[in-house]
Amino acid sequence: MTIQRMDFPNAPDAAKRLDQIGWGIFLIMIGTIWLVPTVPQGTWLIGTGVLLLALNVIRFTKGIQWSGVSTALGTFALIAGLSALAGINVPLFPICLVIIGVGLVLRTVASEHA
Repeated sequence: MTIQRMDFPNAPDAAKRLDQIGWGIFLIMIGTIWLVPTVPQGTWLIGTGVLLLALNVIRFTKGIQWSGVSTALGTFALIAGLSALAGINVPLFPICLVIIGVGLVLRTVASEHA
């Protein structure tokens, strides 16, 4: 097997390709987790968090605009997944709503001042 380097010549195309790759990896991960019943609780959150953070790191290193909201959600998902593995209950849905809401407000306020 050979590994090829992916070049992203233009940012809008690159962002779309990264999103498609991310969704593909996410769906493969979720399908695999559902097929293997012995996967520990919280694994999907850890995988989702790592995926979101990795995509934003790739975006940043390639000079493509990264998302603060998906970075925050990725961090939260990683922490929540690790907490689930440790047996600590984290109220995911309410915290996600707060993170998304804060992100939307901050993005709107920041775009008005730009």
